[in-house]
Amino acid sequence: MDIFEQFPATVDNPTGFSREKLEGVEYSSYSRLAKLWVSPAAYKKKYIDKEEEEVSEAREFGKLVHMAVLETEEFRRRYIVAPIKEDYPGLIETVPEIKTLFKELAIKVDSKWKKPELIERLTKVNPDVRKKIWACIEEDFRREVTDDHIVVTATQSEHLVGMIGSIQEHLNAGKLLTGGDSEIHTYFYDKEFEVVWYGVLDYMKTKKSDQSLWITELKTTRNASDKGFSDEIWKWGYFMQSWLYPRMVRGITDGDIKFCQLAIENKGFYGIGLFEPDDESDGTAAWLIPRLLQRKKDCEASGRWPVYKETIRKLGIPNYARWQLDEMADRGLI
Repeated sequence: MDIFEQFPATVDNPTGFSREKLEGVEYSSYSRLAKLWVSPAAYKKKYIDKEEEEVSEAREFGKLVHMAVLETEEFRRRYIVAPIKEDYPGLIETVPEIKTLFKELAIKVDSKWKKPELIERLTKVNPDVRKKIWACIEEDFRREVTDDHIVVTATQSEHLVGMIGSIQEHLNAGKLLTGGDSEIHTYFYDKEFEVVWYGVLDYMKTKKSDQSLWITELKTTRNASDKGFSDEIWKWGYFMQSWLYPRMVRGITDGDIKFCQLAIENKGFYGIGLFEPDDESDGTAAWLIPRLLQRKKDCEASGRWPVYKETIRKLGIPNYARWQLDEMADRGLI
């Protein structure tokens, strides 16, 4: 069986997909392209050296948003909110406060006792007091949490509720995320690039009126305005994803394929922007992706994965410096 027969355009729901299908197969993906977009060195660190990446708070929260929005029932089953001090009025934290409780309960205190011993002896006499001592509240929460739990802070919980509500109230956002399937695994062999593509689509649905196939990718952002999210599209290489994913599923439908980025702000009013790629975006991706794939081949052949080009290059002043010089000349300063 040749590789084209092994990897025709295929989609699987999460329960029907197994990574074993890709075992031993050299494949590429949007995520891998995005690392090459940063630098060959970044690609090597993650996919060849397999070094663990430090995950930022923003990225962790983005994962929570994806699960809360796209796998709602699973999220509801697993999430647990970490306690915060504001929810416990009259909280006891300091040693003097604990000793005051001893006096109120007429319990003798040994002057040598440290805070842990004070808490231990106090809670043995009066277990209900655990609900007032912050160290006990934290300890009880840690005991409650299992490996299956997803721990969220109260602030994160507040933002998640706001973002989900914003999607539900939006004129079109909710429609894009209903009537289809989430977390769709897709893969196929691309004859033009001679590569197996693999990806997980956030959401895919068929529009009944015209049988068009809609792919929606959920993105959290600080700014969902046209200008703000355009910067994100360029910075993170989302324009490559919006060109690649429709290409990956083209073999499973005769209808039109639409791709939409659903950008939602993670604070404030939780504003939403819905964006389809324009011709320039698609054209840039179509031009860039084969060059990134070639760059990877060149690095594999040479065994070198640099951050920047290793050749000596000419370098001049930046464009803004020319504008500043022109402005200074117009003002008669030079």
